[in-house]
Amino acid sequence: MAGKIFKMAIVRKFSKSVTKVFPELELFSNDQEKLVLEQINARSLDDFCSTKGIGRARGKAIIEHRVKHGPFLSLVDLAAIKGFGKAFFKNLLESEGVLPIQQKKHKLSNLTYLLTSQQKKTISSLVSIDIGLSNAAYVHIDRKKRILDWKRISVPVARPYNPVNCKKSVCQVVSSLPNAELYIIELQSHRASRVDPVMFPFVLHLRIVEAMFHCLLQNKLVFDMNPSVTARYFGLPTGQGKKKAAVNLISFMIRKTENMQLFEESPNAFFEKATSMQGSKETVGSILATSSMPKHMLDMKWQADIPDEILEYFMSEKKKDDLSDCLLQALAFLDLAFQE
Repeated sequence: MAGKIFKMAIVRKFSKSVTKVFPELELFSNDQEKLVLEQINARSLDDFCSTKGIGRARGKAIIEHRVKHGPFLSLVDLAAIKGFGKAFFKNLLESEGVLPIQQKKHKLSNLTYLLTSQQKKTISSLVSIDIGLSNAAYVHIDRKKRILDWKRISVPVARPYNPVNCKKSVCQVVSSLPNAELYIIELQSHRASRVDPVMFPFVLHLRIVEAMFHCLLQNKLVFDMNPSVTARYFGLPTGQGKKKAAVNLISFMIRKTENMQLFEESPNAFFEKATSMQGSKETVGSILATSSMPKHMLDMKWQADIPDEILEYFMSEKKKDDLSDCLLQALAFLDLAFQE
């Protein structure tokens, strides 16, 4: 009993010292304090990451406190957490205890500045290229998103790596590319930003290959395109999950006739089928958004006209990820660069 009284005395003393440092705590009404505590005790780490004024680091501290000590019982408990200062409680007081969750919005890159008005009128087709040290892939597609050619090409490079031998292989690849008014090459600089020492030689060689493509296509109209733009446009995950999700998305797009018929008959059944796709449920969900999306938006964003013989080639290929990447890149560029 004496120990309990002693503990309560310490808590009261601590509370008084905290309110001296944070006088704002005494300005909260009982209802406002109750509202704040309900939010703090109920939200997940993902919620905190999107909560204005909290974020990931503070969110982790809140979760750890809840695990070790149970739910927060007062704003004094919250003030004791490192990272919550006067500015936080002042803003919280102004919002009447509401902690808004902000939906993160990625502004899609507008690529219209890359092309002149005249080029937008005259360019009838483009070639999108996904490069690699062992394999490359390209797709030749026209402005109406009809696929004219779609292939994976081996890039045989003798080991140990030698730029001279590599140039011969890249020359063979470039000479086999279809004729087009525009060429799009996947930018490789994103790999260097998070490379580890073991991967550095691979990234360096890949950047050299990228430079070779630009040099060999110097008399053509060539742009590079950051893969993050394509990923954001189609709602693809980043990192290791991107390639699998890209293949799944293209495979899903291929069944467009069956899917569009199902969408018209039963939107709910369509989305149930879409989100059961292996790899990433978010992929199709983020593209299609809601079952009330107009049909013309579905057609514009994720549909391409693929001839049967080219479709058979894709289905028989083992390395579908390279083919998928270059097609998604082409579709994203067509929408983002040629838009009004």
